[in-house]
Amino acid sequence: MTVKLKDVAERAGVSLTTVSRLLKEQDQISVSKETEDRIWTAIRELGYDLSRGKRGSKKPLKKLRKVGYILQITKEKFEDTFFSKIIHGIEQEIISQRYELGFAYTVPDLEDPVILRRVLNSEADGLIFIGSIPNDLLQTLVGRIPNCVATLAVPGQHQIDCITIDYEKSFYQLVRQLIQAGHRDIAFFGGKSYGVSPEERAGSFFDKQDERFQGYLKALLESGIPIRDEIIKDGNWELDTAYRKMTDMLQSGTKITAVAASNDRMAIGAMRAIQERGLKIPEEISVTGFDDIEMAQFVFPPLTTITYHKEEIGRLAVRLLTENMQPQNRIAAAKKIVLPAAIVGRESAKTILQPHVKLPD
Repeated sequence: MTVKLKDVAERAGVSLTTVSRLLKEQDQISVSKETEDRIWTAIRELGYDLSRGKRGSKKPLKKLRKVGYILQITKEKFEDTFFSKIIHGIEQEIISQRYELGFAYTVPDLEDPVILRRVLNSEADGLIFIGSIPNDLLQTLVGRIPNCVATLAVPGQHQIDCITIDYEKSFYQLVRQLIQAGHRDIAFFGGKSYGVSPEERAGSFFDKQDERFQGYLKALLESGIPIRDEIIKDGNWELDTAYRKMTDMLQSGTKITAVAASNDRMAIGAMRAIQERGLKIPEEISVTGFDDIEMAQFVFPPLTTITYHKEEIGRLAVRLLTENMQPQNRIAAAKKIVLPAAIVGRESAKTILQPHVKLPD
């Protein structure tokens, strides 16, 4: 069934005249931002063919710019509360900019040659990477779609814009507070990165270049605390893996008084293992995470973690793509935006009970 202009008007809750004028006079029509967004959302949801236009129209309709994103591997994909906030920011800004979401895939999706060709031939105006992407795949995509923005992970050898977090500084500050509270036996849970070479990934149990791990090392070395390999674990960024590794560590009798995890999921997995062992958090073992996912404030005890503006990462990524669409910006040097992060002190780390630090707007 062909979608007509009146269908769009009904879905958006506006008159047919308003929709018609918006499509013919996009730069001149005066309607509220909210009304305009509703119309473009209705067009996208109904699949209205913008190329149809109106016979005899003197002004061709503007083609919607197309933006896509590639998400690093994750079992839950869009259900993951961490990534979902970034994706929400991307999609809301796409609507705000009146763009079209051309595609949304994960790294494993692109192992299918058909899907990879679909992306390479999509004629996308911009591409966003969420998380670390394998270098060979990154090179292939950037070679075909030059206007790219990386989020969270910094794309080493590739000169593209990126938005990241001050991982090392914030993790250092958190571990430093644990040390100042008297902890010396602090376990670390990290994960592998797709950004390192296959040789590096095969030769180490997790990404030693990860900035959170560097912050952990810096805090310990500054305090003269020996680095103990037996309490540095690859939690694979997942609840279940961290749970198993934590269980094994406790069963072996390894001495620890605190756990510093590179994300909240691993911290929560470690918490369960500790509590199943009959140990109290934070009285016997303190636990901290990173990311401040929604679940962090509802576990028992509530998790001390590090927070930052996740939705803003998505919005900023689309805005950077928009800037790069301007001819005068196409030869500009790659930009790196580092967003601030702040400690959220909750009850899982007994001596880091402090007010939630408000991030700058």
